[in-house]
Amino acid sequence: MNNRNKRVQIYSVEESVIEYFYNYWELATNFKENKRRLQGIVSKIRNEMIPAKATGLSQETIQNLINLVEKKFQYVTKVLKEQPLKVLQVDYSHIDFNCYYTATILEDQMANDYVIMTCKHKNEKHQEFSFVHELGHKLHTASTRKLSTPPKSFECFHYLYGEGDRKDNNIMVEHFADVFAIAVLSKSSYEHCIPFEVVSHNIQLFAVYMMIAIVTMDEKIDDLQIRMNHAIKTLEERIC
Repeated sequence: MNNRNKRVQIYSVEESVIEYFYNYWELATNFKENKRRLQGIVSKIRNEMIPAKATGLSQETIQNLINLVEKKFQYVTKVLKEQPLKVLQVDYSHIDFNCYYTATILEDQMANDYVIMTCKHKNEKHQEFSFVHELGHKLHTASTRKLSTPPKSFECFHYLYGEGDRKDNNIMVEHFADVFAIAVLSKSSYEHCIPFEVVSHNIQLFAVYMMIAIVTMDEKIDDLQIRMNHAIKTLEERIC
């Protein structure tokens, strides 16, 4: 396991299998129930995973991206201060995703907090964006303690720069993660991994929002909203 930073733990393929089963296989008091639970986990894996036709990100690239989010937004220091993020590398592809974030939330406490780093689909060009996108999901989950709920401060921001219904949390959390990934990768050696065109004006606004959201993630929402609105207004005046 890569332990260069204790707050981010990157597991090899072999280690990931052990870690996954260790955390998701809840042992029962009898053999029959243990067997049933184990079969459930195996069945879930078989239904979701398919043989890989391309490789995934290397541990070195994953670590470089972690270093980048820390350099830009103090992500490791601020977002991962309560619980380490575990990155599990898998040598299969997921049937739907290029990688994904998952967590178990019990009584406002987060457990089994993972980014599952599968092999990319054959037609996927830049999995780096997908990985940082999942780090964005970790950010909004750490802020709200809900997988499908964005921070309140993002509702106004999404209305101005998002697509679709601003009241649809499923749309907003995906846009939140995209905004985070764009803000991280822009003006870096990974900028070419952003899969769509974004005007420079919006990139600057994305970066300002994410910087404030992370630095003030423990503050009251009213304070954050005031700061965010002021910062965005100031930046827009400078750009215009």
